[in-house]
Amino acid sequence: MRTSMRLSVIAFALWMPAAPAVRAGIYISADNRSDETRLSEFRLLQIRDQRGQLQKLVLNPSAANSPQKSMYLALVKELEAKEQAGTLTDRDRADLGGLYLRLGRDPLQAVRVLSAGGSQNFLVLCNLAVAHHELAIKQQDANRLKEAELTQRRALRAWPADWSDWTYSQWYINRRVECLHLKLLELRFADMRSERYKSAIWQDVDPLFPEFKMAGGEYEAGRTAQTVLDALPPDAPWLVRELMMTYPADARLYWLFGELLNAGGRVEDALQVLDDMLNIYQLSNVRPVRRHRRELNERATLLRDLRGTALFMRDTTPRPSPLEQENLLWALAPPPALSVPIAGPAATNAGWWATTAGMEELQREERFGAELPATPVLQPSAPPPPSQDSPQSALPDWRVLGVGFGAGLFVALVFGLQRNEWKRRRDRALARSKSVG
Repeated sequence: MRTSMRLSVIAFALWMPAAPAVRAGIYISADNRSDETRLSEFRLLQIRDQRGQLQKLVLNPSAANSPQKSMYLALVKELEAKEQAGTLTDRDRADLGGLYLRLGRDPLQAVRVLSAGGSQNFLVLCNLAVAHHELAIKQQDANRLKEAELTQRRALRAWPADWSDWTYSQWYINRRVECLHLKLLELRFADMRSERYKSAIWQDVDPLFPEFKMAGGEYEAGRTAQTVLDALPPDAPWLVRELMMTYPADARLYWLFGELLNAGGRVEDALQVLDDMLNIYQLSNVRPVRRHRRELNERATLLRDLRGTALFMRDTTPRPSPLEQENLLWALAPPPALSVPIAGPAATNAGWWATTAGMEELQREERFGAELPATPVLQPSAPPPPSQDSPQSALPDWRVLGVGFGAGLFVALVFGLQRNEWKRRRDRALARSKSVG
């Protein structure tokens, strides 16, 4: 049982690989030096905090200075002096334009700095594409958005085979983020040119992953279709997270991030994201958000209720029960899709109840009885003394035997009834064939 829990954790870790520390989307050299531990763990609390800090910089430029903002302002002052002296390098130009974007300055100011000199440096072009996109949203200008798309294509063509400031993994993930960024710009350009852009609010996530469309069809909390999971790239949550940090005020990207969390089984994290969509962004007019939030809330409530039962209670020690994960997965397991009528579901449920009784007994033994050693013991040791809370006995536990016997008797009874039904149907079919003959 412990092995199955470890396997489930390993599988989830493989589905969400480790992310690099360097920040994609908007490139600022200082971020590579001062933010090496950013989001090293994929926890929603950290992600929301980082996104919230960037959002404050963009939406409230006049707010009191934080340590990060003070550092940015000092760099801006230094780089603006170099600009006046005409000594900006490509890296300096990328940094100054990126800082203007991070600090919520007029995007036109960033476009001016990044466009000057006609630099073909890939960092300059990546930041320039973001600046054109921000300016297009501000001015509602589809032509400016097309310019952002063309600039992003130039940035990808200028992308170097390696970059000394990055490790290979950082180079790889940044390249993947920029390819996805190009797709986002293409989709946003098509949206802005469509007739429904000005007449209706979006009712679906950005189709960055075409198979992953959540507005239509069946929606289930904590799960998604196997074909959808097969089509999603393994690092999809990380790629979308980096785009969220590029556009921290973009609610539609945030929604997509929440749906990806749900696809990975993180129901309560996905619920937090959709709560933010309704309570912070006031997007109650987006019907799929309301519907998905309702489904997530029902499942999250069930999870909270299950954790409060005796079966899921933790020990008095800080260590969680080894059976807790398996119990939770069992409690949420769906009925079998294909089974023999009547007997199949009945047998399955009877087996589940018998399994529950056995799991409760094992959990009781793990809490109050002797635990197995973590490493093999070469020399035999004396058995542990019996616990006062659970007295040892040579007799079997009649409760477990009774439940198992009752479950077996019930299954046998149902199977007998089903067998008689099959026999009656066969006899009727034979009688009809004889009468026709």
